[in-house]
Amino acid sequence: MTDVPRDEVLDASVDTAAGLAALTAELQPLCRRVEEERPALLVLRLTGDGEWPGPVGVHDVNRWERAVRRLERLDVLTVAVAAGACGPAAVEILLAADVRVGLTDATLRLDTGAAGAWPGMGMYRLAQRLGSSAARRLLLATAPATFTATDARDHGLLDEITDGLDARVAELLRTGGRRDVSMRRSLLLSAGQTSYEVAIGTHLAACDRTLRAGRAATRDAA
Repeated sequence: MTDVPRDEVLDASVDTAAGLAALTAELQPLCRRVEEERPALLVLRLTGDGEWPGPVGVHDVNRWERAVRRLERLDVLTVAVAAGACGPAAVEILLAADVRVGLTDATLRLDTGAAGAWPGMGMYRLAQRLGSSAARRLLLATAPATFTATDARDHGLLDEITDGLDARVAELLRTGGRRDVSMRRSLLLSAGQTSYEVAIGTHLAACDRTLRAGRAATRDAA
């Protein structure tokens, strides 16, 4: 990546056509590396449209779901980038990321073929991110089998389309690559299911944590 500090960004390529078991084995050490190195950004370059989930059992699916959950809870800003033909596995990773980007040549496939949409936690995330009505239209109604990048953005599967990823990553470093990402992410994701009366205590605790960190930084700089 040009003009981007290498120690600030962990840039990983993920072939999502590898199948569920292979992807699980790839995601877990990647998450461990992020937790140890603590970059400001994790960039996942997603490619591949293969059979999903492949010849696996429910225990394999459970291990996969734990790996995606670990990815989703990392205390770094996660940027998932879809390029070329991407299948259901890529969509699951996209939905677990903070920023969902498509290159101009990206296409996204949601269903697994004759079996229809895979009923894993990607379906849960789709409803959580887009709302249940939009998710229902995409998974159960008349949505196309494959979305172009533009269609995917219009339906909310992608946040944006770009052909200049390096510049976008540099911008995210300036504006979004900060600590306590997981805390802010958790507050945002719980907002739709939590009443004001319950939420305010958590938000006040988060505000106190941020204020304490700011005072500590000021003391250190003095």
